[in-house]
This record gives sequence, structure tokens and C-alpha cells, in this order.
Amino acid sequence: MYLYDLEKIIEMWTADASIDETNLGHESVIIPKLHAKYIKILSMNNLKVKRLETEYSKMRAMRSKYYDGKLSEDELKTLNWEPYQYKHKLNSQIEELLQGDSFLIDILTKKMYHQEIKDVCERIVKELSNRTWQIKNALEWNRYTNGG
Repeated sequence: MYLYDLEKIIEMWTADASIDETNLGHESVIIPKLHAKYIKILSMNNLKVKRLETEYSKMRAMRSKYYDGKLSEDELKTLNWEPYQYKHKLNSQIEELLQGDSFLIDILTKKMYHQEIKDVCERIVKELSNRTWQIKNALEWNRYTNGG
């Protein structure tokens, strides 16, 4: 899979973001390669966010049943969960438990992490979309400063 951690992506972008002003032709040629690199990372993390959203929904439903005492002994055994000892009648009580549920918080934390990677990659791709314009301006500036 093509999932990097956020720090690694930022390190890669720090290296890829610089433009060699002495070789602008080469810089313009590598734009599609860089674009493909970050689109791939963006796409993989986008899929990961969607999978985590689905996982969260399923886990939330299971944890809701758990707190409501509606899981069978077989389900509890399969999930390796101890039976919940308290009974809650109000939806607000169950909702409060779900807000602090460590299983759900873990999934949300992973989702937020991959969402941040996705957001960073979207900003990088946007920057790469502007790179052709930046290189064109640098070429024009070089022509102007060299009297041509």
C-alpha cells in the first residue's frame, strides 16, 4: 500500500517543493511525476478515511447495542468483550457513553490522522497545479533580467 505517515509526506514535499532555477526545463518535465506521486498518496488516504468511516459506523452500532445490553453472550464472546453491567434506559445516557468510548475514539483518531494527510496532499496537488505558472514566470524573469 502507499500509506506514508504525515511526517514522511511533509519531508518528501519539503524536498520536492524546491525548484532548481538553473534547470527550469527539467523542473517543468517532472511536474506530472510529482503530481502522480501525491495524487496516489491522496487517493489511498481518501480510501482509508472512507473505510474508517464505515468501521466507525459499524462499531458505533455494536457499542450502542453493547451499552443497551442487547448483545448476546455469543456476540460478546466473539468480540472478546465483558458483559456491560449497567442498564441505561435513556438514549442520552447511551450517547454519553458512546462519546467517551475508547473503541470509537480510537477509530476517530485514525480517521482524523488520515484526513489530515488527505488535506495536506490536496494542498500539495494544488501547489503543483500552480508550478507551471511559477516556472513560466521564472523563465520570463530570466529573459527580462538577461535583456531578452
